[in-house]
This record gives sequence, structure tokens and C-alpha cells, in this order.
Amino acid sequence: MKSLGLTAVIWKEGKHYVSLCPQIDVSSFGLTKAEAMENLKEAASLYLEAAKQLKLPLPAKASYKKLVLPLKLAQ
Repeated sequence: MKSLGLTAVIWKEGKHYVSLCPQIDVSSFGLTKAEAMENLKEAASLYLEAAKQLKLPLPAKASYKKLVLPLKLAQ
């Protein structure tokens, strides 16, 4: 199996940490960052296994350039 360099984004919502892999649009959650990451790994693995069986295209290059910009909102 080839290795994909996917990105994980994790943030806190209430009592839970939400984890997202934007390249394949898969998400999960957990009570800790580590749990959210492990749950995301499992969800992403299941998605990729199903995508392979269904012959769905996988991301060719799974890397994003990170861009951080300030967000100004009017109040």
C-alpha cells in the first residue's frame, strides 16, 4: 500500500476535539487530541479502503500549502 501524506486539522468544540482530513473530506472526534487523531486515522483508513473497492479516485498529491491570514470581522 502506498503512503499518502494527508493533513489532519484538529480543533476543540465544547468538550470534544474535532479532527478533519480535508483532502478526502473525512472527519471524526474524541475527548482528547490524541483520541480525535486516532479516530480520524481509523475513519480515513475505512474511507480509503472503500474508495479502493469502489475504484474511486484518490488524491494524487495530498499536500496543501499552509496559509494563515488574519480574519477581521465587523461587529
